[in-house]
Amino acid sequence: MKAIILAAGKGERLMPLTSDTPKSLLELENGTTLLESQLININKTGITKVVIVTGYLTEKIESKVELFREKYNIDIQIIYNPFYDVSNNLLSLWQAKHEMESDFIIINGDDIFKDSVLLGFLNMKQSNDHHGN
Repeated sequence: MKAIILAAGKGERLMPLTSDTPKSLLELENGTTLLESQLININKTGITKVVIVTGYLTEKIESKVELFREKYNIDIQIIYNPFYDVSNNLLSLWQAKHEMESDFIIINGDDIFKDSVLLGFLNMKQSNDHHGN
């Protein structure tokens, strides 16, 4: 199972907060970024690979990802969407189409969730697999 995080957008509705920081790297009240919070919760679920589709200020996300790989021992791959400025999440998802050959879950780069929500989705999938759905 892998998680695909769509984090390419500029976050224009959050300007000026996102003028020099990607939306996924904005800090939450507890001091972690949106992306780090997602990775912490993903790590608790047994998901073994994370693919992050970036675009806007990709170099900032890439430098943080290096730290997160080591800190959380997660296999993280970056895919760059060169069309982030003129497109939407659908094209970001298309950039990661080759990662969708096995089980995956799509997460928006600005989703805030508890690990229990993600575990609920995964358990629902396992239950459906078990019952042949």
